[in-house]
Amino acid sequence: MSPRLASLAAAVLTALTAALALHFASAPTALPATAPPEVFSAGRAREHLARIAARPHPVGSQAHREVREYLVDTVRGLGVTPEVQATAAIHPDMEENSIPGATVHNVLAHVKGQDSRGVIAIVAHYDSVPTSPGASDDGAGVAAMLETLRALRTGPPLRNDVLFLFTDAEETGLVGARAFAFHHPLAEQVSVVLNFEARGSHGPSLMFQPGPGNRWLIQHLARSGAPAQASSLFDEVYRRLQNDTDFTVFLQRGKTGLNFGFLDGFMRYHARTDDLAHFGLDSLQHHGEVMLALARHLGDDALEPAPPEDAVYFNAGPFLVHHAASWAAPIALLALLAVVVALVMGLRRGRLRASGLTWGAGAVLAAAVAGAAAVQA
Repeated sequence: MSPRLASLAAAVLTALTAALALHFASAPTALPATAPPEVFSAGRAREHLARIAARPHPVGSQAHREVREYLVDTVRGLGVTPEVQATAAIHPDMEENSIPGATVHNVLAHVKGQDSRGVIAIVAHYDSVPTSPGASDDGAGVAAMLETLRALRTGPPLRNDVLFLFTDAEETGLVGARAFAFHHPLAEQVSVVLNFEARGSHGPSLMFQPGPGNRWLIQHLARSGAPAQASSLFDEVYRRLQNDTDFTVFLQRGKTGLNFGFLDGFMRYHARTDDLAHFGLDSLQHHGEVMLALARHLGDDALEPAPPEDAVYFNAGPFLVHHAASWAAPIALLALLAVVVALVMGLRRGRLRASGLTWGAGAVLAAAVAGAAAVQA
């Protein structure tokens, strides 16, 4: 093959790879309200979101009370008896002169299984900040839970319990999650927590934070059929950011699980434009498809104890590749050895030049530095 033809083939292959990567990294297309009843429909969930995110609904406001009443009525209409956990709770961490606390009203929808080995808790908070209607943060998670609950009710009962936990007062310091995790008797039975959040208005729903000993959960995520977008790199970046979600409280309680969120359009986070008009329904579809697939998969799992081992994982097209974290060093050494062998053979055969390798190494180093600077920023 001539050098010119080889360059053209490489350019075409690179463009095709980039196009496929962008395709599989995007959120699935929102399904209309006429979609089959057993599947998740963003069109149906949008009706809930329109009620939830009609206006800002911070803790203690009339709008906040109306959202809670809507959740209770909707859960009851889906054939599940709702519970409202009303209690005063205070976050133990004091910052400056404030003590984050509230009288919280968590809403629980407990769907019991036929032969339960544990509780799968699906979590999102229904309060907003005073400056935002909260369509994304976290109305999308709440609306997805209501539609997922409806879809689950169309099929046979699952083996395990599924708890839909609509937490209160997340925006005042994760107070509602703390009230449930440390004071509700059902918290002790929770085996897995699936938390859904947002820090933007659109984009794919990313699994950005797993709990400790996560290999078995990553395996379930890969097998569940959920259109998961996940990478262990997300978790490494998130650990270096000073952010918390309700999932943080459950980790403190000794629970494990998976944390999901989308972040494109981050400039609308906690802003008045975090409303239905600026919200991407595809993100709601992605939230819901992942939520429903995991609820069904884990809901029928034996939930047997697994070795406390972490995983390395990433997407390769539609597949979630994963392996034990202990394999990372051997794989890296094998890759380094393969590169060294390729370089030595290329130099010996005259296909590579030392000057070209030097320029290439410099380009890689510059890209790494630029990437690190971008992530830091």
